[in-house]
Amino acid sequence: LGIELVSFPDSLAAHIIDGVADLKNARDLKVFPNPCSVKANIEFVLDEAANVRISLIAMDGKVIRNIANKQMVAGNCSETINTSDLKRGVYLCVIQTTSKTKSDKNTLKIEVK
Repeated sequence: LGIELVSFPDSLAAHIIDGVADLKNARDLKVFPNPCSVKANIEFVLDEAANVRISLIAMDGKVIRNIANKQMVAGNCSETINTSDLKRGVYLCVIQTTSKTKSDKNTLKIEVK
Protein backbone atom coordinates (compact mmCIF):
# COMPACT_ATOMS: atom_id res chain seq x y z
CA LEU A 1 0.00 0.00 0.00
CA GLY A 2 1.70 3.19 -1.18
CA ILE A 3 0.72 6.51 0.40
CA GLU A 4 2.03 9.95 -0.51
CA LEU A 5 0.94 13.48 0.41
CA VAL A 6 -0.13 15.75 -2.46
CA SER A 7 -1.33 19.34 -2.67
CA PHE A 8 -4.50 20.32 -4.53
CA PRO A 9 -5.06 23.77 -6.08
CA ASP A 10 -7.33 24.74 -3.15
CA SER A 11 -4.43 23.84 -0.81
CA LEU A 12 -6.33 20.84 0.51
CA ALA A 13 -3.95 18.05 1.50
CA ALA A 14 -5.15 14.52 0.82
CA HIS A 15 -3.63 11.05 0.74
CA ILE A 16 -3.17 9.30 -2.57
CA ILE A 17 -3.97 5.68 -1.96
CA ASP A 18 -3.39 2.65 -4.19
CA GLY A 19 -5.86 -0.06 -3.30
CA VAL A 20 -7.59 -0.09 0.07
CA ALA A 21 -7.91 2.73 2.59
CA ASP A 22 -9.34 2.94 6.08
CA LEU A 23 -11.70 5.94 6.06
CA LYS A 24 -13.44 7.39 9.10
CA ASN A 25 -16.91 6.96 7.53
CA ALA A 26 -16.13 4.18 5.07
CA ARG A 27 -14.00 1.08 5.08
CA ASP A 28 -12.84 -1.57 2.62
CA LEU A 29 -12.40 1.08 -0.07
CA LYS A 30 -11.28 -0.38 -3.42
CA VAL A 31 -11.25 0.41 -7.11
CA PHE A 32 -11.10 -2.23 -9.83
CA PRO A 33 -9.94 -2.96 -12.42
CA ASN A 34 -6.99 -0.67 -12.02
CA PRO A 35 -5.61 0.11 -14.53
CA CYS A 36 -8.85 0.28 -16.50
CA SER A 37 -9.88 1.09 -20.07
CA VAL A 38 -13.70 1.16 -20.22
CA LYS A 39 -14.89 1.50 -16.64
CA ALA A 40 -13.70 1.46 -13.06
CA ASN A 41 -15.79 0.22 -10.15
CA ILE A 42 -15.50 1.78 -6.71
CA GLU A 43 -16.67 -0.22 -3.71
CA PHE A 44 -16.70 0.68 -0.04
CA VAL A 45 -18.60 0.00 3.16
CA LEU A 46 -20.23 2.86 5.07
CA ASP A 47 -20.43 2.38 8.83
CA GLU A 48 -23.36 4.80 8.93
CA ALA A 49 -25.55 6.62 6.41
CA ALA A 50 -23.70 9.54 4.84
CA ASN A 51 -23.78 11.98 1.96
CA VAL A 52 -21.16 10.71 -0.51
CA ARG A 53 -19.59 12.89 -3.17
CA ILE A 54 -17.29 11.24 -5.73
CA SER A 55 -15.36 13.28 -8.31
CA LEU A 56 -12.83 12.36 -11.00
CA ILE A 57 -9.96 14.85 -11.20
CA ALA A 58 -7.08 15.21 -13.67
CA MET A 59 -3.56 15.46 -12.27
CA ASP A 60 -3.61 19.22 -13.01
CA GLY A 61 -6.50 19.61 -10.54
CA LYS A 62 -9.28 20.03 -13.13
CA VAL A 63 -12.53 18.24 -12.27
CA ILE A 64 -13.23 15.87 -15.18
CA ARG A 65 -16.64 14.76 -13.92
CA ASN A 66 -18.76 14.36 -10.84
CA ILE A 67 -19.63 10.69 -10.37
CA ALA A 68 -22.02 10.92 -7.43
CA ASN A 69 -23.38 13.39 -4.91
CA LYS A 70 -26.05 11.60 -2.93
CA GLN A 71 -27.11 10.18 0.37
CA MET A 72 -26.10 6.53 0.79
CA VAL A 73 -27.27 4.08 3.43
CA ALA A 74 -24.94 2.21 5.76
CA GLY A 75 -23.50 -1.00 4.33
CA ASN A 76 -22.00 -2.01 0.99
CA CYS A 77 -21.89 0.82 -1.57
CA SER A 78 -20.60 1.02 -5.14
CA GLU A 79 -20.34 3.39 -8.09
CA THR A 80 -19.11 2.88 -11.65
CA ILE A 81 -16.97 5.40 -13.51
CA ASN A 82 -17.12 5.39 -17.32
CA THR A 83 -13.50 5.83 -18.44
CA SER A 84 -13.93 4.95 -22.13
CA ASP A 85 -13.75 8.60 -23.22
CA LEU A 86 -10.74 9.53 -21.09
CA LYS A 87 -7.23 9.98 -22.38
CA ARG A 88 -4.63 7.50 -21.19
CA GLY A 89 -3.10 8.61 -17.90
CA VAL A 90 -3.51 8.80 -14.15
CA TYR A 91 -6.56 10.43 -12.56
CA LEU A 92 -7.59 11.06 -8.98
CA CYS A 93 -10.91 9.86 -7.65
CA VAL A 94 -11.86 12.05 -4.68
CA ILE A 95 -14.36 10.50 -2.28
CA GLN A 96 -15.92 12.76 0.34
CA THR A 97 -18.25 11.44 3.01
CA THR A 98 -20.26 13.48 5.48
CA SER A 99 -22.52 11.94 8.11
CA LYS A 100 -24.13 13.28 11.27
CA THR A 101 -21.00 12.46 13.26
CA LYS A 102 -18.05 12.39 10.83
CA SER A 103 -16.59 13.98 7.72
CA ASP A 104 -13.73 12.63 5.64
CA LYS A 105 -12.05 13.06 2.27
CA ASN A 106 -9.78 10.51 0.58
CA THR A 107 -8.33 10.11 -2.87
CA LEU A 108 -7.72 7.04 -4.99
CA LYS A 109 -5.33 6.95 -7.93
CA ILE A 110 -6.93 5.46 -11.09
CA GLU A 111 -4.86 4.63 -14.16
CA VAL A 112 -6.59 4.67 -17.55
CA LYS A 113 -4.85 2.59 -20.23
